[in-house]
Amino acid sequence: MEHYVLLRVLGEGTFGRVYLARDTRSSALAALKKVRVKRAEDGLPKVLMREIQALEKLSAEASGASKHVVQLREHFAQGSAVVLALEYMQADLQQVLSSLALVGHRLPLPTVRVVLRQLLSGVAGVHAQSVLHRDLKPSNLLFSPEGVLKIGDFGLARVHEAQAQNPNYSHEVATRWYRSPELLFGARAYGQGVDVWACGAIFAELLNGAPLFAGHNDIDQLYRVLSLRGTPTATNWPSHASLPDYGKIAFPHMEPRPLRELVHPETPQAAVELLDSMLALDPARRISAAEALRHPFFQEQEKEAEAGKPKPRSLHASEEELLMELAALPALVKQWEQEQQQSISSTPPHASSDAAALPLDRRSADGGASSSSTAAAAASSGTSASASEQLRRLHLHELDWTSSRPSAFQAALQQLPPHVSLTGLKKPATVDDICPC
Repeated sequence: MEHYVLLRVLGEGTFGRVYLARDTRSSALAALKKVRVKRAEDGLPKVLMREIQALEKLSAEASGASKHVVQLREHFAQGSAVVLALEYMQADLQQVLSSLALVGHRLPLPTVRVVLRQLLSGVAGVHAQSVLHRDLKPSNLLFSPEGVLKIGDFGLARVHEAQAQNPNYSHEVATRWYRSPELLFGARAYGQGVDVWACGAIFAELLNGAPLFAGHNDIDQLYRVLSLRGTPTATNWPSHASLPDYGKIAFPHMEPRPLRELVHPETPQAAVELLDSMLALDPARRISAAEALRHPFFQEQEKEAEAGKPKPRSLHASEEELLMELAALPALVKQWEQEQQQSISSTPPHASSDAAALPLDRRSADGGASSSSTAAAAASSGTSASASEQLRRLHLHELDWTSSRPSAFQAALQQLPPHVSLTGLKKPATVDDICPC
């Protein structure tokens, strides 16, 4: 610890704290994850051991996964705690999505394609080393200052032995909204499909600007998954009946919803087809991360360029430039909030302040400064462009469609089953009894 100067606290959880620090040996920034060890005589917690082992294995250059995995620089003991020195990451995907939602925007498709490609590249590299992450979600996908998406938090990771005869893994892994149906049914033997399902749920969230399966509890989560993907049958998932918790809960039969109705209307068909293969109910039919990288969805950009279609600004930038913009978004939106607050507080009482609160692309010249006038004013005063102007330059897509989603979309996300039968209950329970939502 003597080689690090603590700058500030980045986060805190049940495990301990994460600090931003500077390495005095190289002046490089680092994230120090300080994990408390309650009983040293019992040894290191299993979760911590797995994280260290997975990161050491994946951080090695020879692994092929190192580019898209947060690097573990070193680890050491400090009193009754263990400290992991990790490379510093500027922001995570959850912060980016939350910031975009705050200003009423979502990511443009070319940026979604870049984020998904880098995510799948990282997952494919992790899987190639026989490691399952088991907790992929936006807050565990981080952006480096150099514009690279990296996978972090390997606390639930474990080595996966594909040829193991009777694996007995825990089904209590993965954050609920990104948990695959086999995990929701209590599977103890599973494979890389649990990570691919999580990637599919993240993909849908990138396209829509909101989670696709936002369950309130495990039962509600399972219902939401089945209401969109359909009831398991001998045809669409031959082995479903052998899962430990299958049969403990019974929902009414539900037909699968067309994914075309569940994603943004402008989503190309290739993206819908890729999403469908990532969210297959049967893990044996789910596409692998390596196969997904070869999907036509990732070739559409090149085809459009060859056809001479006009390129959006995001196609003129490199992948690194696009992701550097994303990494800077949370701080930029925070600055935008401050500017809006200052604008409202400085507005005379008799004047309307509605313009300051309008979505970025809707503010007109008479309701707020235009892009050109804002830039000109910034240039003439010698100051940098305002946060509003910088956000406009990113050409983000508005979320207008969320207020007028197709009725099928509304029904799929909001419809509740008439009843749920639970094994062991004397009478059928209503959904309100189990998951008021």
